[in-house]
Amino acid sequence: KTPLDTDALIALLSAASQTRQPVRDCALIAILAGTGARCEEAAAMRVESLTIYADGSGYVALTVTKNDKPRTVAFDAATGRYLRRWLDLLGTTAGPLFPSRTGRGAKALTSSGLYKLVVDLATAAGVRDRVRGPHDLRRMFATVWSRRLRGESYGQLLQKQLGHASWATTQAYSLQDAGDILEAMRRAPVSPV
Repeated sequence: KTPLDTDALIALLSAASQTRQPVRDCALIAILAGTGARCEEAAAMRVESLTIYADGSGYVALTVTKNDKPRTVAFDAATGRYLRRWLDLLGTTAGPLFPSRTGRGAKALTSSGLYKLVVDLATAAGVRDRVRGPHDLRRMFATVWSRRLRGESYGQLLQKQLGHASWATTQAYSLQDAGDILEAMRRAPVSPV
């Protein structure tokens, strides 16, 4: 497995901006890549579970999780900008964050619908060989986090963000390679030579 690069994410967002629901679909890609949430978790997100601060960063409380233990995940200002645009258009303070369609009484997009949407966007963007589904965006989040925020305390925060019970599982998501090792060594030489 290789981590997604920013070009693949840009291509996905570009493809999302060309759909029938471009603001929703861009917000979906942003929340997956910007929080590391699982497909099922993102599909079940609720408007009333969001907290967005003035700078655009914030939190979303997840009630549907893999291990049935609710948790809160954070997102940065860039992700928050996509969410704000979507909330402005959605125009509601309660209900599914990602409805299958807009309008009164809309039901939440299912996890299989969300999965299909990501696959369709990857195909349209020409990155299907690199994006097999939403989980690749989760791995991308973990890899970027691990590259930018090194150290044990940041690893513990990543574990909490991803909702992993074990550090070994979190490590498996971070697809770092020899280039990452070299970058770390350049920042703080560790060789006795």
